[in-house]
Amino acid sequence: MKKLLLSVFALVFAASVWGQTGLTTAVDFTVTDTQGNVHNLFDYLDNGQMVALYFFFNS
Repeated sequence: MKKLLLSVFALVFAASVWGQTGLTTAVDFTVTDTQGNVHNLFDYLDNGQMVALYFFFNS
């Protein structure tokens, strides 16, 4: 019985932690790259381009 309850709890927990945010639409933001070029997310999306964001942290 313990294993069954643990399995059910794990399934419910895994299903509830589907993503890291509850947002359903992209949030617009503007960034400047290392060459000084300004990039706006919605400009790329409006042009029908795909956008892949990679956020990283170096300490």
